[in-house]
Amino acid sequence: MRVNPEKLFIHRAISLIMVFTVCWMLQGCKDTGATHAMADLETCKILLDKRNWSEAIDACNDLEDDEGKHLAAIAYMGRSGLTMATILTALSDSSNTPTSLIFEQIPDTEAKRLDFKIALHKIMGEIQTKDQSMYLEAILLSSLLIFKELKTLLGLTLVNGTLGTCAGDPANIENCAFAPSITEVYNATYDKNVPGKLVFGGLGASFYQRIGGDLTTDASVTDTTRDTLSKITLSLINDPKYGTVSVDVTYDVTVDSARIGRSSPLYYNKLASEAYATAGTVDLSSLNFYSRMDTGTNFSIVVSPLPSITFCKNDGITPPVASDLIINDCEMLSFLENPGF
Repeated sequence: MRVNPEKLFIHRAISLIMVFTVCWMLQGCKDTGATHAMADLETCKILLDKRNWSEAIDACNDLEDDEGKHLAAIAYMGRSGLTMATILTALSDSSNTPTSLIFEQIPDTEAKRLDFKIALHKIMGEIQTKDQSMYLEAILLSSLLIFKELKTLLGLTLVNGTLGTCAGDPANIENCAFAPSITEVYNATYDKNVPGKLVFGGLGASFYQRIGGDLTTDASVTDTTRDTLSKITLSLINDPKYGTVSVDVTYDVTVDSARIGRSSPLYYNKLASEAYATAGTVDLSSLNFYSRMDTGTNFSIVVSPLPSITFCKNDGITPPVASDLIINDCEMLSFLENPGF
């Protein structure tokens, strides 16, 4: 069959036009995707500049690269009142200390705490390539989350730029609500009440959960060891309250402990502090909580009328070890006696 040259030409022309159109459309889709990403980034930045924090969070959360995740973290911080410009300006004043500045920013609502959690996890857990400013932000955020729990535990106060605790000055753990105490029991031999039990109930699971638990789940990380078997022989001669007695006092101690999660405020504090220390421009060593908590330091105390008592013992509760990503009450009680604020 003879093909009409004119029809063949038209058919080929139409085919070429269709191919060109499809290619143009496909290319156009690629350009549109890139254009949309640029537009989303610009929208995110504009909303941040306007301090429309909630809208900025929605816009910035749609961005998948490191810049977008960092901007989203800034939006979460901003919504809860934390801006790096304000903090850095304050830190540049030599009369201010990092701990007192951070104390004033401690989240006072659960919503603020959640915003700081998300911002910290974005910076330390999601951003692939971090710079010194991000490590600085992570130190501040992790410190805020840790300070919040210390404030509850220690009854922190700020007076004339100086942080105070329930332990007082000079520090004495016996002044705090969680302090170990002596209870009395009736002793038939002496026909009177005598010291019968040393009691310490532990610092509590929620404290460790908040500083050592996974930021994304708040999963409990606390184990409890109770030592109720040990007895301490107490001999007193002409004691003003008890007279002369020789009695066995039960060592009744609960020690809470926690394995530090690798996406927790305390672990991120460790990583950020170590990274920032290599080239940081501001001394933030007072905010390196990990290095001052996971020390392996045991705790001992004199609880009148008992002699010095060590809380973690090989025959009862395993003594702590330094830098093992596990903290327990013995280390924490030692830290609380000298927190370095």
